[in-house]
Amino acid sequence: MRELKKLGVKLGLAEEAEWLAYFSEQQAQARALQEQIARTDRAIDQLVYQLYGLTEEEINIVENT
Repeated sequence: MRELKKLGVKLGLAEEAEWLAYFSEQQAQARALQEQIARTDRAIDQLVYQLYGLTEEEINIVENT
């Protein structure tokens, strides 16, 4: 909303409420996608560790470097 105001765009209360709802919805969707990506990354990591037969110690080395 600040960016629109900086550009001199004037919105009525109803329009501003619509934009705020839209931005909130988009933000929630982005968070959900980020969480899904993180879960998928962790699952892929586990599959790779299994594929290569890594021990817990080796996994810790990989994850902490």
